[in-house]
Parts: sequence; structure tokens; C-alpha cells
Amino acid sequence: MRSQALICAMALALSACTTTTVSRDEAFSGGSGQSYVLIATDTNEPNKGTETFTFQRVDLASSTFLRNFVSVTFSAVNIFTATAQKGTQFERSGTAPDSLRFAGKKIPPGDYALVYHTVYHPGSVSNFNCYANGAAIYRIRDGSINIVRQGKSTDIKSFLSGAAVAVEVRDPAALQSQVAEVLARYPKMTAPTVVAQLLGTASFETGKTWFGDKTCNPSGAFTFKNLPPTNWFLRR
Repeated sequence: MRSQALICAMALALSACTTTTVSRDEAFSGGSGQSYVLIATDTNEPNKGTETFTFQRVDLASSTFLRNFVSVTFSAVNIFTATAQKGTQFERSGTAPDSLRFAGKKIPPGDYALVYHTVYHPGSVSNFNCYANGAAIYRIRDGSINIVRQGKSTDIKSFLSGAAVAVEVRDPAALQSQVAEVLARYPKMTAPTVVAQLLGTASFETGKTWFGDKTCNPSGAFTFKNLPPTNWFLRR
């Protein structure tokens, strides 16, 4: 873990600032075999540092991880290259809550586990959260813009437990209304929106680096929990 943090910190020190706003020409109209994941998250510092959510596709029938990784980044800083970071974050709506941001990309439909989450702040503490004790699994529907609601990046409960603290969306219509306000600036984003279904959690074994630090690269089988404990949820 220490070596991963050191590598990321070195990359951050060498990076240059760049915009990460999605182009107004971003387009997704749906269609068979296509889907779009849109992360909605709270944050304390919307214009500083970089926050990345990394998902891995899973096969629930066999309880195994597949090779498909997807990362969605909120950032005002370029960690590696401008190309790698550009085009994930959407402009805010004028009426959406100040703390709510959106970022997304096209991905194949299927079931995905949120396996880890990273937060890097220039000149301050960086966090790497591996959710080996309970990675939230979401169903990403075919032909839709799938909204995945996340909580604050500084949630201490998630950091200490090693399990993702998912957000229970009690008013899907209100969240979809906020998304509609944001996407109104992107006329080619015409596919229907849906709040992604939370299926359960996946617990998995972690590996080790040559230095003995824990890695968060799940492969093979995982333990599936269909219904997480009640206190596993944040409520929005």
C-alpha cells in the first residue's frame, strides 16, 4: 500500500493542471450492447485534487471477477496525461446541490463491483481505499445512463472497515431530476436514465507487492452477500 501511495504521489508531483470537463458533444443514445455509468458523488473540495472510482466487472453466476476494469475520475489535476484524465467530469447544474458532482463514461452493460477508491490532494494526505471486505456490486443496464450514487470521499466508516459504504437512494426521481438538469447542457446525451440497482457485496482476497504491501487487484472467486447489513447504507 505504501509503495502504491508513493508512486501516485510522485506522479502527482510531476503532473500539470488540466480541465476534465466532458465535451458538450458527448453522446449516448442507448442501443443494444451499450451502456453509460454516471457517478454522482459528494465532495468537500470540488476543484482540488483527484478522486477516482474503479469498478471491476463480475460474473454473479460463478462469483468470479472478470478482466474488465472501469475507472471514473473527478479531477482538477492531471495525474498521468491530459488524455487519460480528460472527458469524465460533467459541468454542474445551476440548481444542483453545491456538493454534488457527476462524472461518467460508456461501458459494456453488466454487473460491476466498486473494488477501490482513490483520493489525491496536492500537498496533503492521499487515501487509497480497497474494498476487499465488501465491494458494492451494481447492475449496469443495457441502453441506459446508469446513475451510481456515492457518499463523501472522506467517509471514515468506509476507510476503517475496508467495505464500500453505499448510498441508499430513497428518492430516485429527485436524483434523476438533478441528472436531467446536468445533462440538459449535453444535447446528445439522450438515453433514458436509471438509478443503478445495488445487488449486494463481494468480499475478496488481496495480493502483495514485492515490498510486502497489500495490493487491490481482485482475480478469481469472491464471496457474495445478497443483503448487506442495514448500517451499511448511507441515506440520501
